[in-house]
Amino acid sequence: MCSSGQTFSGAGLGWRGGDGAVRYRRRCPTPTITLSESALALLRSRVEGGSRHVDDSNREAYRELARAGIMYPVSGFISGPEYLYRFTDEGWERRLEILGCAKKSA
Repeated sequence: MCSSGQTFSGAGLGWRGGDGAVRYRRRCPTPTITLSESALALLRSRVEGGSRHVDDSNREAYRELARAGIMYPVSGFISGPEYLYRFTDEGWERRLEILGCAKKSA
């Protein structure tokens, strides 16, 4: 739980107090994730600049990418819930690594 004046600097990396001092810092190993073929295909398409359109045909693949921490849903007042998915910072930084690992295991 984060009390007022504290912000998280990243998953498992600790937090900083209001004065900016690091109070706790540890590294957590990145968990192994397994993605379905449809989620990998969608990820590959997005990395290559494919459509960002979300509908019932690809919503579950987007949700899978969100559960893995690669993307996150965006909702809008007019557009409704989950109308768009964006890369998380870590997901964007590791996108090519994730796709490379998928090719090696195939």
